[in-house]
Amino acid sequence: MKKILQKYSDSIIATLALIINRGLDAIILLVITPFLIKIFGVDNYGELSYYLAIIFFIQTFIIFGFENYIIYNTSNNKKNHSIILSSVMTIKITIFFILALIYIIFCVISYTGDSIFPYILLLLPFSECFNFSHYYVVKKIPTKLIKISIIRLLFYVILTLTLISNIKDIELYSLILSTSYLITVIIQNIYLKKEYNIKPHLVTNKKKYFLCFKDSFYFFLLRLFQILSDRLYLILSGIALSYIFVTYLDVAIKLYLVILMPVQLLVTSVLPKFITKNYNFSFKVYTIFILLLSLILIPLSFHFEKSINNYFFHTKDIGLNIYIYVCISAIVFISSFLISELYLNPIGKLKLSLIISFISFIIPFSISLILSLSGALSFELILTAFLASKMLDFILKLSTYLYLKNMVRKKYV
Repeated sequence: MKKILQKYSDSIIATLALIINRGLDAIILLVITPFLIKIFGVDNYGELSYYLAIIFFIQTFIIFGFENYIIYNTSNNKKNHSIILSSVMTIKITIFFILALIYIIFCVISYTGDSIFPYILLLLPFSECFNFSHYYVVKKIPTKLIKISIIRLLFYVILTLTLISNIKDIELYSLILSTSYLITVIIQNIYLKKEYNIKPHLVTNKKKYFLCFKDSFYFFLLRLFQILSDRLYLILSGIALSYIFVTYLDVAIKLYLVILMPVQLLVTSVLPKFITKNYNFSFKVYTIFILLLSLILIPLSFHFEKSINNYFFHTKDIGLNIYIYVCISAIVFISSFLISELYLNPIGKLKLSLIISFISFIIPFSISLILSLSGALSFELILTAFLASKMLDFILKLSTYLYLKNMVRKKYV
């Protein structure tokens, strides 16, 4: 065991650092979410989650697959890191201003309340324009993210629990949430400038600009159909049903993401090894290990269903068991995610992986939209569509993996 830990110590450290760096979602799930539901009420929290889902939609466009782009282009390239990060930042800022304008117009038309919290939330995607956390993985300094995250988490949790006391504080909460991310990226960039002379700047070279955009496009689309589809179901619940169901689905997705988070970040930490072919462990063994890791987490939500309901919603029964859908969706998605990230993408099958994710997303979601227009959509059907998209994605990617593996075997027979 000691030898194994020493052998993979860099990957283990990188994974732990990324988990802590992304720990804000876990803190929101375990501490802040039930607190906010109690303070704001189920309906008002649902409205907040509805606009946060739209903001997440914008953030996904701004991220645009650049996490993978940064890892792929700086792992094999020892120079021009500042130019690479600057190109990423320039495109992110461009996308932000375009989408922010659309979002503001949407809020002016659709939002009827007096609060300005939907507009304050724009600070979240703005902060994302300057986020280079995955570069810390490439430079093998992810532990630095831990210190930055501790500052962010303390700022967010302490201010939220001490200053938020009634429904009128929803604007203040939005400001605290957004500012916590902004502080993170400011500290990140100060450190990179001081230690690695990374000086992000606006790129005016159109060739570099469009090359960066082009190379990131397929990573973006893959992320769009793998992750963003979850938030679209939240938005659909707010439009077709009510904010109460947005709250239920928001909690379900948070549980789902907490199950996925360790696995996704573990994969991110070893991805540079797969890109550079610098690994000596079996893809099959690694996959089985990660699946076993996720299986440990999943049964807990079955056993503690009533406790979870009471913790989040302050009642033991909400009329349906959302956690069955959450658990099955999580293990199925983890399986397809591993096939994509550690097998299909590194061997140049990113486009194929993208097509599969698109098909898996569009079929169940289109059926949900049709049912919504006909007035036949229910919350159970939304959860079923959510699960169906994950199962279809897994079945298609597993079939592709087995087919390609069989073709390789025949080639060398």
